[in-house]
Amino acid sequence: MSRTAIRMLVGALLAVTVLAGCSVRPGAAAVVDGHVISQDELARTHTELGPLFQNPSPAQVLTVLIIEPAVVKAAEDNGVGVSADQARTQLATWAANAGLTDVPDYGPGTVAAARFQLASTALQNLSNASDVISAVTDEISKETVSVNPLYGAWDAKNAGVTALTFPWIAGSATK
Repeated sequence: MSRTAIRMLVGALLAVTVLAGCSVRPGAAAVVDGHVISQDELARTHTELGPLFQNPSPAQVLTVLIIEPAVVKAAEDNGVGVSADQARTQLATWAANAGLTDVPDYGPGTVAAARFQLASTALQNLSNASDVISAVTDEISKETVSVNPLYGAWDAKNAGVTALTFPWIAGSATK
C-alpha cells in the first residue's frame, strides 16, 4: 500500500472517529433543549422540501427545524399563530405551484417547516415586528443546541447551522 493510500485511510478513520465521538446522540441530527431532531426526520424533511424550495441544504433544513418552535410560539403569543392544518394547506399550494401532481402525506418535520415559514411571515407583518423578532432571536440564542458535526455546528449568534471545516481534509486542487 502506498504512503498516499495509507494517509488517506488514516485520515478517513480519524474523521470517522472524531465525527462518531462528537455525535450528540446516536441517530440525532441535533438536540435542542433536550428535544431530539433525528437524522431520519431531517432526511425526510429535506427530501420533501426539495421540490418545493429549490433543494435547500440539509443545514438549512436543520436550522429551520431547530428554530421553528420558538418562531411558532412567538406567533401564537402575538395572536398570529399557525396551525398544522394551515401548514398542510400551504404545503399543498406550494406543491401545486411546483407542478407536483402527486402531493405526499408530508411528515411532521415538513409540516413544522411550513408552520415556521407561515409564522415568520406573520411575525414580519406585525406593527411591532422588529421588537418581536428581536425577542425571538434572543430566545433562540439562549437555547442549548447541539448539532451532529455531519451537518455542521450551531452558531447561536446568527441562529443557524454553519459548515465545519476539518484541517486534515485538503481542499480541491486547482490547475
